[in-house]
Amino acid sequence: MLRFLLFDYHRSFLSSFYAWRDQVYVIVFVTTLIARMMSERFLIVYVLVGMCQNVSGF
Repeated sequence: MLRFLLFDYHRSFLSSFYAWRDQVYVIVFVTTLIARMMSERFLIVYVLVGMCQNVSGF
């Protein structure tokens, strides 16, 4: 509770800094999410292609 009140006080005291930092966090989070989604999709495609190659190999 005390930590939350302190955080709220700091947030109002350094609102512009926190807003900028939150924006940076959101940008980093979205970029990481997109990269993770793309890498997962690439990984799924890679696994599917590998499975197809194994099936055709047999």
